Amino acid sequence: MNRNSPHDYTESTEESLLATEDFIKYVKELNNVTNDPATTPKFVPKCDPELLMGLSYLAVKHKFAILLHVAEHVDGVLWGKELEPGCVFNTFSGLGSDISGDYSPSLLQAQRDSILCSKPLAFETQNNEKQTNSQQAFYLATLGGVQALGLEHKIGNFEIGKEFDAILINPNQQIEKSSFDVLYPRFNRRYLSKMVLSWR
Repeated sequence: MNRNSPHDYTESTEESLLATEDFIKYVKELNNVTNDPATTPKFVPKCDPELLMGLSYLAVKHKFAILLHVAEHVDGVLWGKELEPGCVFNTFSGLGSDISGDYSPSLLQAQRDSILCSKPLAFETQNNEKQTNSQQAFYLATLGGVQALGLEHKIGNFEIGKEFDAILINPNQQIEKSSFDVLYPRFNRRYLSKMVLSWR
């Protein structure tokens, strides 16, 4: 962020671009096929055009994704349009877990939340198209997010030739009476070790 932010959050354009390039190089040097670097600048009112253009240049140079918050509320969208009226975004939508802001790292919980949160919006606007169903939520949490990162050629669905990383769970192993989510924190290592039969 290099504008419209508290002093201790703000960095110069040059500092931001140098730190970003150092981070991208570091992650790429790890040579880990499952960890692709990306940068997440704050939304448009917090980053000026010079910084965003610099990030675009680095993204092309080093082949990484830029994940930009357009805005998280209507006022933020209007503020962005006011500051940068010519700004156009081509976006893919995905569903993820923001570990710093969410209460759960589970994508299953993120899907549930997206469905629940869409219902009042559909009701308020009298527009059922604004309501997310389970199929849409699943798509957003899998292939939708992968397309947003430009990784659909490697992961995101069960097509032959794509990477697959999963655990096999014994459905006959009773843990508790309610349905469960293996990513939910209440399941400790002892329970998971009983459930996991094999993994890659």
